[in-house]
Amino acid sequence: MRRVLTGLALVVALCSVGAANAASLPVSSGSLTTVRASAPCAQTLSVTATSTTATSSVDVTVPAGCAGRLQVALPDAGVHGQLASASGSVTVPLSGAFTPVRGTVVVATLDGWAVPARWVASSPFSPANPTTVVRSVTWSAAWPSGACADVVVTTTTNQPSHWVVALDTTVPPFDGRTTGYTITGGQAVFAPPGTPVDGVLSVVGSNNGWDTIRAGQTRTFRVCHPDVAVP
Repeated sequence: MRRVLTGLALVVALCSVGAANAASLPVSSGSLTTVRASAPCAQTLSVTATSTTATSSVDVTVPAGCAGRLQVALPDAGVHGQLASASGSVTVPLSGAFTPVRGTVVVATLDGWAVPARWVASSPFSPANPTTVVRSVTWSAAWPSGACADVVVTTTTNQPSHWVVALDTTVPPFDGRTTGYTITGGQAVFAPPGTPVDGVLSVVGSNNGWDTIRAGQTRTFRVCHPDVAVP
């Protein structure tokens, strides 16, 4: 019994000393650091190229209510960029140039947090292989209705190569239309099966010498649809 009482006395004494020491500790004012416990945005950012040809920047739409230090990377193209602060619609300069293609992979963060991001095609026409370059797309009204796109294709390779252009029927102005497309100009045709596959019509050179291209050459074609407006 004596040992138990002695132990209790020792605990009480230590607690008393600790409390006294704590009471005598100096207290200094300071600032509290707040740490964000969740991502600053659960909504999806939209990312699109600033040009249909090689470009070194992207346009990003940050959803309402989201903002922060924005970082964007295109892993397949090996380029990236950032802005110290971003909200609404912004243009992000990249570390190098890239050529936009359908389904470009994009990764984005806000204030260091990974946020959902999706690639939005700036044009329904894009290169479908590494050697194809879509030089220009010019829209005009069709008669008696609809719209037409005049597309000029080239390449940067000196060796003759087959060119392919992807026509994404899911983006404006086509908005998911799967039929009604015509192609003219004599230099291009719709590749088999001639109907969209996963929303894409493939345009290739016709077999009478227009199916290959090399640097300095161009191929042109016109695609029309009677039920769409000029974008």
